[in-house]
Amino acid sequence: MKAIEYANSVSRTIRWPSHAEDFKSMKLQAAVVEVRFEDDANGELQLLCGEALPAFITHSLVDVVVGLVSNDLTGQAVPALKSLVGNLAEVFCLTDPSFPHNPIIYTSDGSTPSTKTRCSR
Repeated sequence: MKAIEYANSVSRTIRWPSHAEDFKSMKLQAAVVEVRFEDDANGELQLLCGEALPAFITHSLVDVVVGLVSNDLTGQAVPALKSLVGNLAEVFCLTDPSFPHNPIIYTSDGSTPSTKTRCSR
């Protein structure tokens, strides 16, 4: 959609050579989008932003934490990042994102009591 908008904005700036004065001022579109296509594209964008983007961000953050914890446990942690890791390797919580509200299914012993009570669901 952005490519079509860009192409149309570029085409509106073009001055077409012609002897007819009315043709010189005519603004041509490079592309026209069907309403159904635009609706489908907006729907897909909403889906991506609503589901895929949060999943990608979560995945990326988990990768960072796993890397930090792994380096800390193997003694390869960078001293400047050691304070960021803290006790992350001792406390964890597993959830099931395939269910509504992403229920907690297991927590380690270091979890808070309020979290443990949610695990009984």
